[in-house]
Amino acid sequence: AHQENGVALYSGGSRLWQGANIVEAPTIEFNRENRSLVAQGSPQAAAPVSSVFVQKDQSGKITPVNIHARKLTYVDADRRARYEGGVTARTAEGFLSADHVDIYLKQSGTAAPTSQPTPSQLDRIVAMGNVVLTQPGRRGIGEQLTYYQDDGRFVLTGGSPTVSDVEHGTVRGTSLTFFSKDDRVLVEGSNAAPTVTHTRVTK
Repeated sequence: AHQENGVALYSGGSRLWQGANIVEAPTIEFNRENRSLVAQGSPQAAAPVSSVFVQKDQSGKITPVNIHARKLTYVDADRRARYEGGVTARTAEGFLSADHVDIYLKQSGTAAPTSQPTPSQLDRIVAMGNVVLTQPGRRGIGEQLTYYQDDGRFVLTGGSPTVSDVEHGTVRGTSLTFFSKDDRVLVEGSNAAPTVTHTRVTK
């Protein structure tokens, strides 16, 4: 730890937490002045960066968001956690894998002026590069996925995004929007890349 610049380096099964939010990694560098951290996994990915955030599910219950990656960079002023290298994320809505993932957090609040701040909750997720989202009975692939926690909305774009559903078949377009709270899928196409739908027919 260096008192002059407020930087502390933790190594050997490091664990840092604030409320319900947790970060674990082989090494964590914490900057007190900038309120930022850099967590690194092992070079062989045998011990990745592991973290837990929280969000509210459809019933208002707090549920965890578990994320693994080779590197995490977090800056409190931006309310953004950037994950790099073989990122996987598991939420109540499904399982996500991508090359890079940005997690944006809502501002923490307080229940009363004298109470402790409530845990920072998930606002949205932006995944980029070789994106695969798996949900019960549904699988989506593309180059970018944005998830909005408030309405459970997923927007999949880039690389001819495709959603495959065991009941409704396969849909492909320039942009696919689907909702975890119901079974809707909104499809946008273009003249260069028209919408394509393959529907299963029950015999």
